[in-house]
Amino acid sequence: PIYAVGIWSKVMGPSFDFYPNMQKTILYKMHSTVSVPMDYELYAKGDLAGYVKFSPTELKNIPGRAYADFYVILNLPYKIEEPGIHRIDIGVIEAGVAGAGDGSGAGGRTAVEDTIKIRVLFPEPYLKASLNIPDGNVNEVIPCTISLENWGEKPINNIEATINIYDSSNKSIATIKTDSTSLQRGGYGSLTALLDTMKFTQGEYHGMAVIDWDGNKKTVEDSFQIGDLDVDIVSYTAEFEQNKIS
Repeated sequence: PIYAVGIWSKVMGPSFDFYPNMQKTILYKMHSTVSVPMDYELYAKGDLAGYVKFSPTELKNIPGRAYADFYVILNLPYKIEEPGIHRIDIGVIEAGVAGAGDGSGAGGRTAVEDTIKIRVLFPEPYLKASLNIPDGNVNEVIPCTISLENWGEKPINNIEATINIYDSSNKSIATIKTDSTSLQRGGYGSLTALLDTMKFTQGEYHGMAVIDWDGNKKTVEDSFQIGDLDVDIVSYTAEFEQNKIS
């Protein structure tokens, strides 16, 4: 027989920025969905799994339909060499029916996992960015947003961008400038600009943003559509009578 097991925490899929000798304790709840007492095993996967401890180390004789608390304790090292996102998968798996003896046959064990993400910053400033230009209509003003993340240990002092707009024939039809900003170590921010579509026609468009940050260049792109009003409802039946066509 195959049952199921659930997992819950106040914040599922938590993310943390690494710092030397980082310590975190996270409370989880395991949810039993079976009707009989069951034992459960706890485990961690990923390149940082060796820095994870559980309290308690296993869940024994958990009553059916019950919740059981356990803590995930992170004790990370002074330094992690590889920058980027490190995933730690925290899991609970059925160990077997509590008190059951040896038997024969075949069955299945279900497991459930949550992922903890540890972001390790780069030694130097490292900019991640994405461009978002929403769809709009002719004669509207569309807000263009560039989302920014500094994945570096050092701040970025000045960031600004130029957004070039191209039509479906890859012809440049507009250029707009964004505001400017700065980012602290590991910080988040955005740049914005307004696109006036007064002289546009309906169709497919493409935006390319060239970001200038402390003398460096980065390019991000996005596609969007411009529409126009084709049909306007000028009147309609406000009331309907039974057994009549309206």
